[in-house]
Amino acid sequence: MNTKRAFPVLPTLEATWAPIYLEPITHSGEKITIGVAGVSATGEKLVIPTISESQLTCIFGPDGADLYNIVRVGLENLSEFLEDSMELESWDSPLYGVQVGDTRKSLGDDLASILDLGIRRTASFAGHLNGIKNDLSLEIVKSYQSEEDDWPKSIQDLVLRERQDFKGFFSKSLNLVQNARVTKFDFFGRKYVANFGKLVPRSKRLSSLQSVAKAKLWDLVQLRDDPFLSNVSSFELILWRPMPDDQAYSHKEMDDLKEAILELDGEAKKQNLLTVPVFNATEASSRILSKEAA
Repeated sequence: MNTKRAFPVLPTLEATWAPIYLEPITHSGEKITIGVAGVSATGEKLVIPTISESQLTCIFGPDGADLYNIVRVGLENLSEFLEDSMELESWDSPLYGVQVGDTRKSLGDDLASILDLGIRRTASFAGHLNGIKNDLSLEIVKSYQSEEDDWPKSIQDLVLRERQDFKGFFSKSLNLVQNARVTKFDFFGRKYVANFGKLVPRSKRLSSLQSVAKAKLWDLVQLRDDPFLSNVSSFELILWRPMPDDQAYSHKEMDDLKEAILELDGEAKKQNLLTVPVFNATEASSRILSKEAA
């Protein structure tokens, strides 16, 4: 009796994926895979971390926590970028040493299974996808949509009402290190440089925004330590925060906010920088005008 052998059904979903690398020592060439990201032909996007804070601390000691913050900020930024783009290779990392590797095309049953294969091929510190999800305490969050998202532009508009000649000082980009990524500063004047952050008291989003604020502090530190920069005398991180009596947030959320502000202020003071909490764009614009005119 002749029987026909049934061939297995081949996967039909096609996706483009790439490893995400961290270069712990800038320009050293040494790279660690910190995540994988993929975009399917059907428009699905996914970013998966592949290394934990405990692993980085084990490798780099006390510096591991700072590197983990870089991992968080980089992968969160990539996730937000992919909300509006299908091209992994077009992502411009906001942090030194974080970059997208070569993109590859694969077939799978779904995007998660394709990235699982990518993890096995490129990430020596990670196991398979299920293990990654259980081991890491990192979640890629979507952009928080609120009216405060437009506050940098509100600051700029208020400043320019008073000083039109400050227009060229906003969103200024510099190459701090030759052949490295361009670093953007929210306000770069003749005497004063400020980056803008914001802290919204929601548990997951607060952690993400705090990491972004820390990254902006690191950019200020690197700029301040540039030996060729002599005219700027003040570097600050201006932080939007809600009013203490804002009824939109619980007491626990406001307590978490206070802790986040204190932590950022402590990080800034270690580097002889300053964080300036503000409640609105008017306070921020007044700060900029007074510091630049001083």
